[in-house]
Amino acid sequence: MDKCQNIKQIYIGNVLESFYKSYTYDKMPKKEADFWRRYDALENNRSLLYGGDNKIVITPEKINSSHLSYICNLAGWKNVDNLIPERQTDCISLDICSDRDFYNKLRKIIVNNPGVEIIQYRHTPEFYLLVEKFREDGLNPVFPELVEKDNKFIEEYFHSKRGFRHLWEQIKDPQLKIDIPEGYITENRKEAIEAGWWFRTKNRDFVLKINRGVQGIGVLMNHCSDFSRDYDLFVKQLGQKLTDGMWEEPIIIVEEYIDPNEDIFGGSPNVEMKIDRQGKILREFSCAQVLDADGKTFLGVVMNREVESSAHIQEAYKAAELFAAKLTEVGYRGVFDMDLVVAKNNKLFAVEANLRRTGGTHAHEFAKCLLGNDYCQYNYVHIQDVSILDNKKREFFKTLEKFVYNKQTKTGIIPVNPDMVEVGKAPILIIAPSKQILNEILEEVNED
Repeated sequence: MDKCQNIKQIYIGNVLESFYKSYTYDKMPKKEADFWRRYDALENNRSLLYGGDNKIVITPEKINSSHLSYICNLAGWKNVDNLIPERQTDCISLDICSDRDFYNKLRKIIVNNPGVEIIQYRHTPEFYLLVEKFREDGLNPVFPELVEKDNKFIEEYFHSKRGFRHLWEQIKDPQLKIDIPEGYITENRKEAIEAGWWFRTKNRDFVLKINRGVQGIGVLMNHCSDFSRDYDLFVKQLGQKLTDGMWEEPIIIVEEYIDPNEDIFGGSPNVEMKIDRQGKILREFSCAQVLDADGKTFLGVVMNREVESSAHIQEAYKAAELFAAKLTEVGYRGVFDMDLVVAKNNKLFAVEANLRRTGGTHAHEFAKCLLGNDYCQYNYVHIQDVSILDNKKREFFKTLEKFVYNKQTKTGIIPVNPDMVEVGKAPILIIAPSKQILNEILEEVNED
């Protein structure tokens, strides 16, 4: 079968394109910047799990062909292809435009598949250039998750720490049992230190966040006990933690640190929403986030009926719907999520919103494909990036073989993106009918 016929969606994996500006050598050490650049280039390959059959996935790095076949066979997909433009930059949208042969092939696919949808990971300036080129060439694909160019400022502004706080103040409802941490939007490093001192004088732990940090980069958690009560010494101590170039950027959020109650969904649940082309607001899914030991680096999500039905999540959905209503009004379309923290006193806080597809979107869409739209009511779904050392790869992959996903029992492990092994990560999706079975699988995976 010609894989360029009957195409319903074209997914463009522009993860790296979304974040590469954060990975410059003036903002972080070269080794760290190079790691994250490579990490994001490979992470695009999770796009394979988006949607259903009859699609094309465009990524900057080739998806492992055996993995592509495995996922398609598991899902029953017959018409899926992975296309890769010639890699010249960190921006796949620009690479599509500059690779003449690739662009012409893509143009033909769009022409031959009227009504085909093009779905991006995130709105970026480079993606808008690609959209503009399509339209200049008379191509009219559907962009179901596109903020039109006249409204692109909305995505850029509200997809920031400052924008989140601003929007929250516009929609907050005193009837809802959810709030944001007390905090301040400071104009620079100097004022951020002054805000930190204010929290120190109140003996309250605090967090510093650069306005557009990603992957936990630009988030600094501070405990009062680590700092002097003397002003001059405090300024020196905190200043020594803010030496990377990223802290020289304008706008740093300084807010109270909310100590999470890890007994409630790990302390960091999340809700994801979608605003469709017509402006209809949809609840997509809820999850408990899986964070690394540092308490800020995202590893994955857990989805099940216990999370979905909880009072905290239902309250968060209501707040997210108010958030979505305002976003709809000002022109946003597409997916967004709201990150939450449950405090030790059981109080719920919203701490951030991401106006893009997220680290759980692909797991949610693939789970719906495999298990049905109501999968959360009958299954425990856990997706996580497992760190894997070179000398432990053999044992780890033996564990995967032992627990390989069984379609009949709807239980086991599905590799999500084996290409990530190159950067020491093994993203896996675990599906189980009960929490006990899920934990048994997780225990063996984590041991290896």
